[in-house]
Amino acid sequence: MAINNRPPFIYRGGGMMMHPPFQQQDSMMYGFFVKGDIDKLQAMCDQQLNAVAQGKYRFKPLTNYVMVTFTHIGKDYSTAPEDIEKGWGSEIDTSIWVPVGQYIEKNGEEVLDRIHWITPYIWVDQPMTVLNGREIFGYPKYMADFKMPKSPKEADFFSIDVNAFQTYSEDEEAALHRLFDIKREPPAENLLEELEDDFGDFIDFAKGIFKGVRELDDVIHPDSNLIEQILGGLISPRLPQLFLKQFPDGEGKDAVYQALTTSPAIINGFHGAGILPGDYELTLQEYASEPIAEDLGLEIGTQSAPLAFWINFDFSIEPPEELVNNSVAKKEKIAVLGGGVSAMTAAFAITSQPDWQSRYELTVYQMGWRLGGKGASGRNAKDHERIEEHGLHIWFGFYENAFKVMRDAYGELDRPKDAPLATWLDAFKPHSFVVVEEHIKNEWKTWPIEFPMKAGLPGDGREMLSIGQIAQTLYAWLKQAVEDFIEKITGLDINNDPKPRRHGFGVILQKVLDKFDNPLENLMNDGLKLVHALVSWVDIPGRLFDSADHGMVLESLAHIKDWIDDLIEDILGDVLDNNDEIRRLYILIDLALTSLKGMYEDDIFEHGFNSINHLDFRDWLRKHGANEEFTVQSAPVRAVYDLVFAYVDGDINNASFEAGTCLRGALRMVFCYEGGIMWKMQAGMGDVVFTPIYQVLKERGVTFKYFNKVEELIPDPTDPTRISEIKITEQVQLNSGPNHYHPLVNVKGLACWPSEPLYDQIIEKQADLLQANNVNLESSWSNWPEIYENAYGKSLPQHTLKVGVDFDKIIFGLSLGSVPVVCPKLLPLSPKLQDCVDNVKIVATQAFQIWQKPSLEEMGWTPIPESGEEPVLTSFTEPLDTWASMDQLLCREVWPDTEVQPKNASYFCGAQPITEFPPFSDHSFPAKCKSVVKENAINLLDNHIRSLWPNSESDSNGFKWEWLIAPNNEQGVARFDAQYWRSNIDPSERYVQSVVNSSKYRLKTDETGFNNLYITGDWITNGMNAGCVEGAVQAGLTTSRAICGHPKIIKGENEFMDDNE
Repeated sequence: MAINNRPPFIYRGGGMMMHPPFQQQDSMMYGFFVKGDIDKLQAMCDQQLNAVAQGKYRFKPLTNYVMVTFTHIGKDYSTAPEDIEKGWGSEIDTSIWVPVGQYIEKNGEEVLDRIHWITPYIWVDQPMTVLNGREIFGYPKYMADFKMPKSPKEADFFSIDVNAFQTYSEDEEAALHRLFDIKREPPAENLLEELEDDFGDFIDFAKGIFKGVRELDDVIHPDSNLIEQILGGLISPRLPQLFLKQFPDGEGKDAVYQALTTSPAIINGFHGAGILPGDYELTLQEYASEPIAEDLGLEIGTQSAPLAFWINFDFSIEPPEELVNNSVAKKEKIAVLGGGVSAMTAAFAITSQPDWQSRYELTVYQMGWRLGGKGASGRNAKDHERIEEHGLHIWFGFYENAFKVMRDAYGELDRPKDAPLATWLDAFKPHSFVVVEEHIKNEWKTWPIEFPMKAGLPGDGREMLSIGQIAQTLYAWLKQAVEDFIEKITGLDINNDPKPRRHGFGVILQKVLDKFDNPLENLMNDGLKLVHALVSWVDIPGRLFDSADHGMVLESLAHIKDWIDDLIEDILGDVLDNNDEIRRLYILIDLALTSLKGMYEDDIFEHGFNSINHLDFRDWLRKHGANEEFTVQSAPVRAVYDLVFAYVDGDINNASFEAGTCLRGALRMVFCYEGGIMWKMQAGMGDVVFTPIYQVLKERGVTFKYFNKVEELIPDPTDPTRISEIKITEQVQLNSGPNHYHPLVNVKGLACWPSEPLYDQIIEKQADLLQANNVNLESSWSNWPEIYENAYGKSLPQHTLKVGVDFDKIIFGLSLGSVPVVCPKLLPLSPKLQDCVDNVKIVATQAFQIWQKPSLEEMGWTPIPESGEEPVLTSFTEPLDTWASMDQLLCREVWPDTEVQPKNASYFCGAQPITEFPPFSDHSFPAKCKSVVKENAINLLDNHIRSLWPNSESDSNGFKWEWLIAPNNEQGVARFDAQYWRSNIDPSERYVQSVVNSSKYRLKTDETGFNNLYITGDWITNGMNAGCVEGAVQAGLTTSRAICGHPKIIKGENEFMDDNE
């Protein structure tokens, strides 16, 4: 059936291309039935028919027997008016026919809809027949040479010779070979005179032939009722034919046209038919280019060819009708499950391609009312439009891919210049002031670190530093640090040392010279020369990583390490406890020395960071000689564990962070940042990150379906390598229909996400129920299903997304904790996915935010750097070990001049110890966990925060609760009730850890074993293999690339080695 918008086919002058219909007269056909293999015939149908039908129909072979025919057509011509006077031709063809059923789904059952004959193999002897048969209908015609009898009385031998490759090899030349022959054994000479027409017309012939097929001993066919249906479709004078018609593109990879077409051969003349007496045998040869045995199940060699017949008839072939047309580029439907960083990144990357709309349809299914996943934030309309986060979110300056996405999103959004957060540089500001807390002799000591601002901006697309360049930089820093260390300890008055010894640097120098003989004796005149001799030679570019010099590098590092270790043990042990400056410099030197030494000793430059992931980072430091008391247990080391909540089940005494992942991340964090080491968002993460991404995706044409909770993914029962269904619960009914929810609110000119659903868009009865029962639609433990059922007398509505109808591919953007919940039927089919679930660990986290009347300075916080930056602090008391002052957000909230204005907003977070998670039917569980967070927060403020904020201590030695912004009628600790706290316990909220030896169990996006499932998130294999925004963005980009090929390059995806990994 023609499609109106197709361009007209151009017929060049001359040639033998003609228009249908075609008439074949005086066609003498000889036919034989040969047994095939039903499973191979089905595989052939799957490959050539079902793959094209894509679920619209399903085709099955109706029997294990195929029909082989040799036909001489006396006259073949086009009856189209423009071609009928061009001329005619005669031909011989040999065909292999397979009867197939076309099935459809009706009332949940598969029923037979139509019958077809297909010809997976057909050969002819005339070029005109090849041209018209292939171009117009899709017959897979090739040229061949034939031998066949002149009449039925001479039907003893038939053969076909084809140009074929016997094997596939670069040395193989195509040649003419006998493909198969059919002969009568023995020749039926005594039957020749008895041969006569056995059938009066075509219908009698068809009935007789299929009666004979049914009576074959080893025929496989449907039940008798279905046979009657088949016969009913075949005994009419119309032989239905089905074709796969396709043409390749210039590279031979894709089809520029691909369709299933059907065209009947209409019998319009009958001149006789009969059964050929005697026994026939078919002998098949094996050729790589003619895989008949593999495709159809015929045997190589000789086999019986029973029920031989002949028929002489005329027929016409009508213009084909398209059943399925895949050439009009069918859009691939992608179901995006979840709205976190990875899922949104994948959607953003896919839709960043030119003309993506002609290739894909993307629909995001989101539980609840907002995007963001673990990065979701909300505005509390009941309390000053306060920003309420899942936890503390600050980006690092090495987040190359994450910032590139942000820069692209803000650029495309193109907000007015005077709009709030008009550009990405308005939305993110560099931050350089970091603090770690040391616990020395039961006292908290603040260690401020100001990182230098660096050239460039994150997302610039610059080449990342290689591991070699980082090590060279580290070595140069180490050289300067050792010099500083010597300068600081020279002249120290160490009167408390019980051993008689000389003072100052002379003692240090003498110890070194006593330890090391030649070639260092010539350096006695100056201790600094010793240090230069040990490290300055590596300033020569390339020497640090020349394998021939590895021994010298290791010797250099070992000498410095031994010298400093002896110095600490014999002279400076007590000094480190009491002198903050020298202790901290020593810790950094020991960390740098141990890390460099360990990288060489474990040959990380060759084997990569993952090669040491069988060790915990602290154990790796111990292995290479780090000082246990001052370095292994130091605040900077604690900081990297706190940063990634690296405590199994939240247990502070069970720390676990695989060494390679830790070291890779730390080096990138410290050496690969651009601008500031950190970048602070200037509003909530939802406002800064997910609003622009949502607005851009919505404008591009992505569909968002909120309040759609994914319940389960179902594998295909007939094909366990694909997902066939997604079960969804519709959480609420919207006033304007399921696809019409407008999620954003305007806060001081900025589009933001609310902290609760926008109830005015939900039907009134449900909105009232939700509010009256304080329902959290983002909680797996919510009692909303019971509330709904009690109110409506039925369960929440569910619907099922079906493959081929609602989706073709799935981007699974839910986090790792959701996999066992929504994929229980997938895990037994995917050992890799099960291993990932079992070995990549997750942990609950806790967070709270307070708004306070005094400023940082009034709170007694020191130090305050010259830049005036507020601290981002970690390594503090557990379990809420991390604090950041987020005063920059106050201007984005709504605090009327008539009220007390907060001068400080402080965010705290940490891992939450939880080992057992009850069934979702335990609706009290979230409240219990949240109450624990409240207790922890109050304990922190009442008993520990004075170490950071000295002025916070009240007369009763507790916290000054009057500092908190709260209703005036609330007094004392009750004022905390007006603050914000949360427990992140839901499966997709829990943080993905990098425990020892876990990275090897992470999967690539397309590695689950399900061919239409693409997992994404910071829990899959990515360039970080740690829970962070950059890892999540990298994961989303790899998902996009697996689906559409973009982007080809993902910064930091691989180890940042010089020539490895």
